[in-house]
Amino acid sequence: SFFMGNLLLTLMVMASLILILLCFGGLILFVFKIEFGPVESLGVSIFVGLTANYLLHIAHSYHNSNIKERNVKIQRAVFITGSPILWSAISTIGGSMFLFACRTWLLTELGILICTIIGLSLICSVGFLLALLASIGPLPISSDGDNLHTCDLMIVFKMCCLHKHVRQVESESTIAPVEIAETDIETAMADFEIAQTDAKIPLDDDDSLSGDTSASF
Repeated sequence: SFFMGNLLLTLMVMASLILILLCFGGLILFVFKIEFGPVESLGVSIFVGLTANYLLHIAHSYHNSNIKERNVKIQRAVFITGSPILWSAISTIGGSMFLFACRTWLLTELGILICTIIGLSLICSVGFLLALLASIGPLPISSDGDNLHTCDLMIVFKMCCLHKHVRQVESESTIAPVEIAETDIETAMADFEIAQTDAKIPLDDDDSLSGDTSASF
């Protein structure tokens, strides 16, 4: 769920996904006594995709809301995604139940696996994930249109940019007094040179006047 840009929601979805897979493995290996064969090895990637589907829909709907109350955000997420998720699970389980009538054990085993993973995904999506969101779900920082929540990756990026801008301002503020001091020193040196030249001019005039008076005598 990195496409949402929220670290906390990503961890929640991953925790729910791991819980579903652990429950699925326990049911298959210890309850149904099904050995890990070719059907299970090929279906691992498919089952992970089926499991994460419902979780991501609920998490995305929760994050897309700009309401500042968790209960209201959860109600809105359930109102938007609850019915599609429920009917999707019912249609998938209903379509997979026809595999139970097959005479080939591999197809019957595939039907058991699909119905089990869909049922666990539905229960954990509307149960475990919503409980996590109700307790520690991220909330929006402001009510404007940017829709930034706590633990958003965009906030971290903006904080890094702000820190870089502050460092640039501090470096410029430290360089500016040095430049001003150098300018003051150059101005003082120029004034001193002008003063020296002004002091030499009357001396030359006095020498010329003394020479003229001696010549007259």
